[in-house]
Amino acid sequence: MIKNYFKTAFRNLFKTPLLSFINITGLALGMAGAGLLLLNIYYEISIDQFHEKKDQVFKVYNKTSVNDRLICHDHSQAPLGPAMQKEFPGIKQMARIASTGKQVGYKDKMLQANGYYADAPFLNMFSFPLLAGSKQAALNDKHAIVITEKLAKKIFGEEDPLNKVIRLDNTRDVTVSGVLKDIPMNSSLKFEYLLPWEDNNDKWDIYFANTFVELNKAEEAGTIDKQIADIISRHSKNEQHSQVFLHPVAKMHLQGSFDEKGKPKTQSEIYFLSVLAAIMLLIGCINFMNLSTAHSGKRGKEVGVRKIMGAVKKSLIVQFITESTLLAFIAGCVSLLIVQLVWPTFSAMAKVRIDIPWHLPAFWLSTLTFILFTGILAGSYPAFYLSSFKPVKVLKGVFSNKASLITPRRILVVVQFVLAIFLMNFAILFRKQASFTENREMGFGKDGLIFQSMTNDLRKNFEAVEQELMSTGLVTSMVVKAIRQ
Repeated sequence: MIKNYFKTAFRNLFKTPLLSFINITGLALGMAGAGLLLLNIYYEISIDQFHEKKDQVFKVYNKTSVNDRLICHDHSQAPLGPAMQKEFPGIKQMARIASTGKQVGYKDKMLQANGYYADAPFLNMFSFPLLAGSKQAALNDKHAIVITEKLAKKIFGEEDPLNKVIRLDNTRDVTVSGVLKDIPMNSSLKFEYLLPWEDNNDKWDIYFANTFVELNKAEEAGTIDKQIADIISRHSKNEQHSQVFLHPVAKMHLQGSFDEKGKPKTQSEIYFLSVLAAIMLLIGCINFMNLSTAHSGKRGKEVGVRKIMGAVKKSLIVQFITESTLLAFIAGCVSLLIVQLVWPTFSAMAKVRIDIPWHLPAFWLSTLTFILFTGILAGSYPAFYLSSFKPVKVLKGVFSNKASLITPRRILVVVQFVLAIFLMNFAILFRKQASFTENREMGFGKDGLIFQSMTNDLRKNFEAVEQELMSTGLVTSMVVKAIRQ
């Protein structure tokens, strides 16, 4: 029976090549558009999910009331982490990080890099694999530095970087104690190097770090949350309104913001992209439905003959669903080709920093499920519509009540046009908004302006550099902003 279904489906596919081509093209474009957006959603959802201890490691957040509004943020004080680990047995270990930018020098090379000051347990809590060195000892020495594979190649080329001495900001030397595998693109923690934590101040009113804790048992998070809530107010009289709470590392990107009640909010971008993907797929499916029902005149007689020969409605529905699934499968293959061709441009424009996961079995399983769902969705209305024909009527050439003002097919046509117009208007408005953001007036002339980050060398020799540049006649003025000693 199934073999007969596919044989009939292939026969009808080649019997009406133009109709099949239009149906496949429409479905392929809709599936490709939805696929691109779903890959975008996959990227957002996958961020920080690669950490092996993602269920045990939590980020420490603070919530405080400002002008009768509850504000939640992830900045914390230097003594908070050690105090939490000391006072609460349920916390196994903690790690603090603080952003920093340094000039990294080796021999005649000098380049700017960004990284973190981090406590030694950081590498044990997060899954950033070391290619060389030891996780346990890499950040124990205050004169050590752990660098990424990418930074190592920039500095040392093909040399072995381990135990090499590099100079930071031309002021002190550090030794490479470890080399990390390049940070995954779907990590919210971005850095090129790690330096041992140095700031041991005990001030509870300076928020500059991010603190992470690893719990002995993830299920104790709720209990520990209640215990640590007032830790800041107990240590600082000036911070009586601050409360501490834990938020899972697995959710710190996707649900990194909080509403006025202190509850985590999922990024609206996820919902927005999901709606757009559904609309694009729906347009392709509705186009398929309309073309299939428009072709009902020729298929109607086939249905009539089949019913006279003993076919039941259920078998006819399966037959039409099989045909739509076959077309969806072909369209799915075409859509994968379109996605592969468009992805480099789309990912650069949308800032989605991942490659299509062709190597993952889950990707192919999801793709096949998506194709099957599309085939069933696209073929559902034509299948029920065509299988409902009465043999006597269709053999006489009567297929529908043409006098009816509102029919499902007309409703589908209207819905298709409404969705298409919505997408076109959205694309135009989005492009105009993006263009406005890129080209809006900044209040100053951008042409001829150059920005250079302040370094220790530049800070020490600023006057000499300024005089030298001004004397060339190529520079008209120089301004320094927010120099921190």
